Amino acid sequence: MDQSCVSCKTLEEEIIQVPWDVMRQSKTFDEMYCNLGAKDLIVEEYYATKDRIWFELTNYQKNFLGVPVDELVQLISAANYLDVKSLTQLGCQCLAQLMKEKTSEEVRDLFGISNDLTEEEVQEIKKQNVWCD
Repeated sequence: MDQSCVSCKTLEEEIIQVPWDVMRQSKTFDEMYCNLGAKDLIVEEYYATKDRIWFELTNYQKNFLGVPVDELVQLISAANYLDVKSLTQLGCQCLAQLMKEKTSEEVRDLFGISNDLTEEEVQEIKKQNVWCD
């Protein structure tokens, strides 16, 4: 076994070698094995507005995160559980980008969520939030 890799068993019982620099991005694995000092992404903000500065994704990251929405949500959930902050942040940014400038109906369609509000409830919400239009 290469000293810079960890042997991992997949659900299909296949043993794969995962580089330490990948494993150390997970705080969970980091605590299990050893602290190698992986760098987390720094979320930057514009000083005046406090708006978040979006990460510039590499082509590899775009391809890796360019999966169907349900898989992206599962990936974010797994990254969050494993405490891989960089993957959680990048995944959330991709998900936010998918929802950006969409109507509530389009967001429901994106996530496969049915609208359980009555027409009267929808009209009341629109009336209360007329400033959103």
